[in-house]
Amino acid sequence: MLYCNAINGRTIRNNLSAVTDFSDAMIFAMAVPNLIGLLILLPVVKEELRIYKERVHEVDQL
Repeated sequence: MLYCNAINGRTIRNNLSAVTDFSDAMIFAMAVPNLIGLLILLPVVKEELRIYKERVHEVDQL
């Protein structure tokens, strides 16, 4: 009986390991398009940040 539990325990651990490995792979797969989008939108973000800083600077001078 103990032998069966040991086999089942290993099987559950292996299945859980496969699930976590798949989960990690999906998180990585979703990070790649986000990083590509970040690189594409970087010029827009820089321009918006520059405009924001100018407005903050103008308010601080008042």
